[in-house]
Amino acid sequence: MKIPKFAVGAIVGIALLLSSQTAKAALSYAYTFDQSTYNVAANATVNVEVFLQETGANGDPFVLAPSGVGLTGTGVTVSYPSGGVATVASASDIAGNSAFDNGGFGIATSLSSTSAGFTQSILFNPNVTGSLTAPETYEVLLGTFTFTAGPATGSEIITASEFDPSLSEVITGNGAVLDSLIADGTATIDVGPASIPSGPGGSSVPLPRPLDGALVLLVLCVGFMRLDSRYLLINKRVSDIQTAKLA
Repeated sequence: MKIPKFAVGAIVGIALLLSSQTAKAALSYAYTFDQSTYNVAANATVNVEVFLQETGANGDPFVLAPSGVGLTGTGVTVSYPSGGVATVASASDIAGNSAFDNGGFGIATSLSSTSAGFTQSILFNPNVTGSLTAPETYEVLLGTFTFTAGPATGSEIITASEFDPSLSEVITGNGAVLDSLIADGTATIDVGPASIPSGPGGSSVPLPRPLDGALVLLVLCVGFMRLDSRYLLINKRVSDIQTAKLA
């Protein structure tokens, strides 16, 4: 029995689709941070970078590899506890990746007391690809969030996740939507004691510790001893002058 040409084409198309899905299933995605722990002084700021990470095996069709199809759009939200020790204070503290031109309009941001996020896309620029950061692992920078620490010390967990589950933001160069495939990422912000500015460039040093009582007493004693020795020296000189006049 001869198989019609249209049936052969359909079979080939299905086979290619299945092989593509199998290859894509071998790839995994996750939001990651540039650090696992961020240390910041009370009332100071710290920059937190968020990446999209792609991991697979040798021979997989990596999307984020320089030779891959790349991304045409991304989105991410970073959440933090209500009343936490550090927050994103304003929309101006949210910055995307400049490789996404957004058609010249800038990123679309979202900000609340417990989260900050944004979406971005390309209109004129080439598709955005990533860099090899480990064997069979590629990452692309999504953006940077500037956290402002409050006066209290302590720590909090921040989480990077999908910008809006009802929308499709992370889109590849061939139109595939990755949002539902991306695992959340977490990091910690530790807020320590306040610091004071010192020197050029706004560098800071820890606040000085109070002097030990015994050390203070020693300093005072040395000071009085120096004053006493100077007093005796002056008296001797006056006495010598008087003796010379009498002679």
